[in-house]
Amino acid sequence: MSEDLVAEIMNVEKDASTIKADAQQQADEILAAAQEAAASVRSVALADAQKQAEEIIARGTRVAESERARILATARQETIALGAESAPRIEAAVAFVIGQVMNRE
Repeated sequence: MSEDLVAEIMNVEKDASTIKADAQQQADEILAAAQEAAASVRSVALADAQKQAEEIIARGTRVAESERARILATARQETIALGAESAPRIEAAVAFVIGQVMNRE
């Protein structure tokens, strides 16, 4: 009976070793699948983040260009207004200088 018992113990140990090897293989496969899924999720998240960054930059560029155009338009209007406002004074100054030069001659 002890030979039978030893054989049974050997079979149980063999089965346990096989179960352990199968479990390790399954764990490795699960880990590999999880790593692959994580890489895929990371790739998608990175692409989304890049797209959002590009949209933010484009929006900021549009706002900056709009503000630049507004500032330039205001500057043009102010330049025209100052030119129109100073024209009579410039004409008077030119007339005065011409009058002074004419009186000297």
